[in-house]
Parts: sequence; C-alpha cells; structure tokens
Amino acid sequence: MGVRDDRPVAEDLSERDLQVLEAIIDDYIETAEPVGSRTLARGHGLEVSPATIRNVMSDLEAMGLLEKPHTSAGRVPTPKAFRLYVESIMKVRPLPSRARARIERGYEPAPDDVNALVQRTGQVLSRLTHHAAVVATPRFSQTTYRQIRFVRLRENRVLAILVTEAGLVQNRVLLVEEDVSQAELDRMGRYLDELLGERTVAEVREAIAEELAEERAAYDRLLRQALELGSRAVADVDAGDVVVEGQSALLDQPEFADPERLRELLSALEEKQSLLKILEQAERGSGIQIYIGAESDLAGTDDVAMVLANYKRGEQVLGALGVIGPTRMDYARLVPLVEYTATLVGRLLAGSDGEG
Repeated sequence: MGVRDDRPVAEDLSERDLQVLEAIIDDYIETAEPVGSRTLARGHGLEVSPATIRNVMSDLEAMGLLEKPHTSAGRVPTPKAFRLYVESIMKVRPLPSRARARIERGYEPAPDDVNALVQRTGQVLSRLTHHAAVVATPRFSQTTYRQIRFVRLRENRVLAILVTEAGLVQNRVLLVEEDVSQAELDRMGRYLDELLGERTVAEVREAIAEELAEERAAYDRLLRQALELGSRAVADVDAGDVVVEGQSALLDQPEFADPERLRELLSALEEKQSLLKILEQAERGSGIQIYIGAESDLAGTDDVAMVLANYKRGEQVLGALGVIGPTRMDYARLVPLVEYTATLVGRLLAGSDGEG
C-alpha cells in the first residue's frame, strides 16, 4: 500500500517489538496523546513489566519508529512507524453491512450526472470518515468516445459537443475559416461517429491524426473539415480537477492546531496542483494507496496522510478518490470504506452508461 523505501520492516523487529509498537499506535490513533510505558502495561495485556516496555520503546526510538515530544515522558509514532504499521501490522476489518448501506444511502437519490456524482462522493466520504475528502474528476482521455455533434452558432463559429460513454460532456466553441451549413456539420458528426466508435478519447486523437495524413483527406473537403474539427474538439480536454469536501474536519485535529500549519495545508488543498499529482499516481496504482507524511509532498509536513483508491468503469480507470487527515488516522477502518466507495462509484458510472 503506497510508497516504500529503505526503512525498518517487520522482519527487523521481534514479536514483542511489534506488539508494543502496535499497542502504541492503537493508543495514539485513539487519543492523539504521547503513550507511556505504564499506560501500555495496564491497557493491552502485554504481560511484561513497564521496565521491559521502556526498553522496547527505547529500541524502537533508536530505529526511528518512535519519538519523544519535548513536553512529555511518553512517545509518539513517527511516519516510519505508521508506514510499517500499514504494510505489516494493520489488520483491516471487513466493512460491516451497515456501513455499506450508509454509503449506498448517501447516493439516494442517484446523482443526475458525473459532476454531481463526484460532488456527492466527496460529501459522502467526508461525512462518514470525519476527514477531508478528495475526488478527482474523470479524465476525458481515458473514457470511451460515444459521439460528437457540431452545431452552427453563427458565421465562422461552431459548437462542438463531445460525449463519452462515462457520461462526460465537453462543449467547445471552434472558429472555422469558411462558413459551414448545419447539414454539412451533421454529416461530419455522423462520419466521425462511424470512424471513431469504441475508442478512448486518447485513441481518437491518434486515429484522427492518422486519417489526416491519408491522401484521401487532401482532396475530400468535407472529410478534411470533419477531421480538423474533430481534432480540435478532442485537443487538451484533460485539464483535470479535484473536488475537496470537508476541509473543516481538519480543524478538529490537534495536529493542525498551529494556525500556520493549518494555513499551509488548506492552501495546498485550494491550489490543487500538488493534490492532482498525487491523485494521478493513485490512478496508476492498484488497490488502496496510502501516503504518509512526506510521501505525499503535500504542504511539506509529516503530519498529513492520505488514503486513496482509483475508481473504474469496468476495467477502465477514470479517476481517484480518498480522504486526507492526520498521520494517526484509523487506517484499518478507512481502507475498506474508501475501497468500497471507489467500487460503488464505478458501479454508478457503469449504470449511467446503460441509461444513455
């Protein structure tokens, strides 16, 4: 899950080390407070003395898995510890049927279009997780072409309407050098539909370029106009956007009590470029992707983590979604929740195709 580098792995630790580390992380996730040896000895049935636990904690600190805040005798897990935890210790709990039903109810009534679905997904994730939620809008280039229509607006201006099988619609006004009748524009649209069907938009770009290079396009005026309009209609459609919901949930986390730290994080969420880059990585990954601390390079802080998953229509990856919160998020609870939401979004997208 997520990013790995040369950091401690489970094989480097004894069974007792792992038990103590898991207990510390469990307590820290729940309380956000440094964890002491006496607390561990009382609360987790480790069957070892506080002195032995202190020795283990000292070893874990030397390995870079724990650190001691200046104002406390207890220890807190480092991002390295949370990485080890999600890779090797965490026990992911199956999502209860009641939780699945709550997610599904969040989509009733069904959203009208893809943009509404993306917005609703952010709201559902934020409400159920109590964290900020992020959803990347589906990428045109990865969706399958359905049809294109051209509408004559006035002399030398044509509206191109590109529709994909995922229900995405792109409208673009194109300038043309010579006036074209609506009847000719209708013929161009039908021609492109026959030529380009069952390809992704990215493949459509390539197919149009190949057709333009063919000799027959040089002497067939209408054919060439159709290809040129089609080429311009599908150019640069992947600007990409991210919906962010529930930023106010960050205010409830003690990690973000520092106004400057909170401002940096909120600025990164507002600016979106760093966020888009991370979500694009998640789109290329498989399963759940977890980014902890500096792995995400978001707002330059070790206090932030992300749990992400891509969502698909069939086998076609369209985007990514997930939650952002402190590194001490309850990963074992969030992983199945994010995973199921991504699966449900894919089903809803496939259902919207069938209705079209």
